[in-house]
Amino acid sequence: MACATPVKEEKQEESVPTWSGVLTGRGKKLTYFPDTYANYWDYGFSLEENARVGLKITGSFPRARFLNFCMYDEDRSHDDISSIEDCDIVPDGGKANPFVTACDDPTKVTYTIYILPDNSTVRADNVMRYPVNTNTKMSVIMRLYCPVDEKGEYEEQGDVPLPTITAVDPDTLQPAKMPKTIEGQVVHLPPFPEKVFNYTPSAIFLRAETGRMYPNRPSQYLYTPGSLKDGEMLIFRFKPISYPKDVSEYGKSDVRYWSVCACDGLSYAEVSTLDKDTKISKDGWTTFILIDKDDPNYEAVKEKAAKSDETNILEWNSKEDGQGFMVFYRFMEINPECQHSPTKVETYYGDGKGGVVPKANQIGHVVLGDWGPVGKMIPTANYLDDAFSMESIRKLR
Repeated sequence: MACATPVKEEKQEESVPTWSGVLTGRGKKLTYFPDTYANYWDYGFSLEENARVGLKITGSFPRARFLNFCMYDEDRSHDDISSIEDCDIVPDGGKANPFVTACDDPTKVTYTIYILPDNSTVRADNVMRYPVNTNTKMSVIMRLYCPVDEKGEYEEQGDVPLPTITAVDPDTLQPAKMPKTIEGQVVHLPPFPEKVFNYTPSAIFLRAETGRMYPNRPSQYLYTPGSLKDGEMLIFRFKPISYPKDVSEYGKSDVRYWSVCACDGLSYAEVSTLDKDTKISKDGWTTFILIDKDDPNYEAVKEKAAKSDETNILEWNSKEDGQGFMVFYRFMEINPECQHSPTKVETYYGDGKGGVVPKANQIGHVVLGDWGPVGKMIPTANYLDDAFSMESIRKLR
């Protein structure tokens, strides 16, 4: 998800096009439940003047948890047509891929990616192909998750310049005229149906659809919709799956990345917690509380949660964001051997009105057991009661 109006070049055939400005899930910039720990850039181009455009993307590997490039249909469905993930990119000059083999400075390793029509006879590393005479508008979106600088501090682009895009002949890879730049439509995605955010006393997590609205193939989601009542909070609990502490664990951990994010009724992301920042108990449990910051018991709930080795607070602002919410448990690049993979949960296809009752195989905690989140709405005063027990939220197995 993510793109914006690219900067128009006066002489496109003589210059390198710029990517859109950075777009993130922070600060109400993107709708449709974006990820707050990801940055996105878009380059849109037209095929109306030339149905066989070739593009060459050259750049340096960033310091980040995850990188990929996806191509999308900008005419109709916004479906992904082709993609390439960081660990599958073959570096230039025979060097090792820094997303596969750890190195001191990944920014010194470069890559070249080609975007070519499917009838091109060129055979090269790192080729993304699109069908000829099917689309008139296309876009390429680059995603960076958790980008940092050399010191491990947040850095928008992962400590490298944005990749360069140039046009090439799709049959010879020689320089060619740049196609016309166009605007991607992801910034115009509609808000989610508000009726989904009705109050419900229980919180079951369902597997979301991912095949539309600029999907990212390596991503999967479990989600629960709801609405906060005055004096109540959402509390849910589960055993999170493993994530990598460094590159050496990328192929061993259950996922490359996970987070918990709460979005509002207009589908903007409001508050999130990243895997590495989540409190997890020694026996593998984590608990999340979504609570209105104006709740009279907010400070007391926060104080009690701070004393727990597993409880995390998601601070909500009902005055600004409304009472309706959608909480997501997000996953990136799931290991095929993950024992508790969310892909084992069947996708739930709702009607946008909350009228379709999910089946047992579509409910996270039914399929995944302790590794599937489940919870409920409770009065904040109940949580502060000395008699409160986590087993009242879910029975331990």
